Amino acid sequence: MRKIFLFIFPPIILILQTTGINFVLSFCLALVILKSFNKSWREILLLGVLVDMFSALPFGLITISLISAGYLIDVLRRYVFSNSNFWTKVILLLSGVLVYRFVLTILAGIFLFNLGCGWKCWIIEIGYSLVISGVFIYELQKIFYKKSKTGKY
Repeated sequence: MRKIFLFIFPPIILILQTTGINFVLSFCLALVILKSFNKSWREILLLGVLVDMFSALPFGLITISLISAGYLIDVLRRYVFSNSNFWTKVILLLSGVLVYRFVLTILAGIFLFNLGCGWKCWIIEIGYSLVISGVFIYELQKIFYKKSKTGKY
């Protein structure tokens, strides 16, 4: 049993250490789900440029990935999913994270930049982003749809 534990546990720890929580992606996806892309594209652009300034990737890759993920979520939210329940938000977040990682990987491959992350990192980032985006959606709903003292919106 000890040999199995020592064989399986260290690779999991290494994968968790190399994958970080992407708060910017989670915040942008939560904004697009609660508002529309037309109302939140400026915030997404600003956050993308700020992250691009401090990342090691070629400038603009993260911004393009964030904008494409936000646009796709908005199109899916408007034309495919008519109601807004829990599972709709989960599916939208999942598709947004997948589009973000796919576009980022393709663009990094064009510039011959190795992200050094396989499918295991994608799965972990999806899990992180779902949890963090859920918290952001819950808190942003409180801010955007806060009732006044009279009980009216």
